[in-house]
Amino acid sequence: MTLVHPWLLARLACPYDGGAIRADAATLACTTCERRFAVVDGVPVMLRDDVRQTHDAAAESMAQVQPTLTSPDAAEPPGSPLPPDDDADLPTSPADRTPSVPDAPIDDYVQEAVSATCGLMYVSLIGRLTAYPIPDLRVPPGPGAGRTLLDVGCNWGRWSFAAARAGYVPIGVDPTLGAVRAATRVAKQLGVTAHFVTGDARYLPLRTATIDVAFSYSVLQHLAKHDVRRALREMRRVLAPGGAAVVQMPNALGLRSLIVQARRRFRRAAGFEVRYWTIRELRAAFERIIGQTTVAVDGYFSLNPQTVDLPLLPLRYQAIVRTSERLRHAADSHPWLATVADSLYVSAQRAHEV
Repeated sequence: MTLVHPWLLARLACPYDGGAIRADAATLACTTCERRFAVVDGVPVMLRDDVRQTHDAAAESMAQVQPTLTSPDAAEPPGSPLPPDDDADLPTSPADRTPSVPDAPIDDYVQEAVSATCGLMYVSLIGRLTAYPIPDLRVPPGPGAGRTLLDVGCNWGRWSFAAARAGYVPIGVDPTLGAVRAATRVAKQLGVTAHFVTGDARYLPLRTATIDVAFSYSVLQHLAKHDVRRALREMRRVLAPGGAAVVQMPNALGLRSLIVQARRRFRRAAGFEVRYWTIRELRAAFERIIGQTTVAVDGYFSLNPQTVDLPLLPLRYQAIVRTSERLRHAADSHPWLATVADSLYVSAQRAHEV
């Protein structure tokens, strides 16, 4: 029996000091500082307890596993260990990495979290989902087996599953233990190879230069700007030379964004509220921290305009998404339209080492 898939274990690193991770009888441990980390249903819980948390879920996740860390020999870790792994290699055929139609009910966690993870247009779908809203990933397909995509703030894994469908081996990181446990359940239900870790975007529990693409959608916008910059530095650290970071961010001058800010009387955002960035701010931060940067339109009137979800949405929201998509295509020939887009994709490439 193994606690964590060997492929994932080989890529984990201590979020405190970057040390390698070994598996003990009931926990993981850093080989340098000897800090221990719990594992729940194959998911390592690798959050730091010595920093300010950006989300209450992080503290809740640590509290859930504290009994295991306090007395690891007295009880089994929460959940179940993984079965023996006779073949540690990852699947290489596209069919093994393509999400299938679920043959069981939609996971309860996803039913309840669909609006929190996908946006207000999905409120009417809470408890009523008939299919998983898995979006299309606007990242070049992963050529060949073994290309890795880090999904920062993965929650229940919708973008991780999109990455698997595009040919990547995804690693999802999120501070919410309940969310990543749901992600592992959904991955099994869909027949997807994906790995998940409970962790902090600012202190990624991964080894340096091990990721081909670092991706994040509708996540960093909720963090204070200094925390976003720290997360970007971590993305750069884990990216292999030539790797790329692709991050969705809100545009401060977007049409809907201006309305939201006006309702807040343009005060500074607090708690988990969205922080808005200008295109100039985004370009400057990404280029300084990661490398050469481009900014492209993701959509209008929403921070999650997913055309693949049209069959799930009420008619009034279908119209919004379709209009957003038409404007997105129009921005290809009319670049000024990007200045009023609400949702942007910021892509930055880490330079090859000289």
